[in-house]
Amino acid sequence: MFSITQEMDIRLSETQSLIDLSKGIEQGLIESNCIRFNLPVIRSTVILSLYNVVESTITQVLARIHDEIISKKVSYNNLNKCIKDIVLVYFYKYKEKRSDIHDALDVLHNTVDMIRGKGFFEIEYNVMAKSYQLYSGNLDAKIIRKIMKKYGIIIPESIGTKLNSVKNGRNKLAHGEQSFEEYGRNVVLNVLESYLADVRAFLEEVISKTEEFLNNEAYRKPRRKTNTKNKKRR
Repeated sequence: MFSITQEMDIRLSETQSLIDLSKGIEQGLIESNCIRFNLPVIRSTVILSLYNVVESTITQVLARIHDEIISKKVSYNNLNKCIKDIVLVYFYKYKEKRSDIHDALDVLHNTVDMIRGKGFFEIEYNVMAKSYQLYSGNLDAKIIRKIMKKYGIIIPESIGTKLNSVKNGRNKLAHGEQSFEEYGRNVVLNVLESYLADVRAFLEEVISKTEEFLNNEAYRKPRRKTNTKNKKRR
């Protein structure tokens, strides 16, 4: 998970640079006779940058989960129930998207073999997403918690409250509901800083919980506890 954290930090530092630029302009520390800085546009760009960090990080986390399970060659019967459900839904979605059932036969055979114990979990995330998308944009804390829960990973609700505002802002900009200048006029600097801090804390928690999940191999079916009774002396 180190590489995911590292890339997230780089992307967030780029966002911080935009905030610092906005702060410097507001405080009169940055001046230029050649360039006219548009503060509202810079603030709107911060929103887009933050949302992109969220979506990129979550995509990488999900890909990492799939890669780890694949590398450990886990059979279907040894998967936890949540991931078994993902396999079955992927199987259904893949078949559903093919107009000719014969186009899905390879995946159907592989899925049947896996369920019968003749194969291992080999579904890469980017392959699965072509037929079964866990999300298509519009990520906020509530949706991310729902996605992670599909694997058996629980993310606490105490953080991530600002992600909904980031998502809504991104949608207004991306869908052209508001221009960058129009949207940015209503965003103040300390709000952007609070968004950045909340996004960072939330994503760090997602990465931490995922790392714990993988280290404990919680993607496997829980082992049954055997009760050992002391033998009575005759």
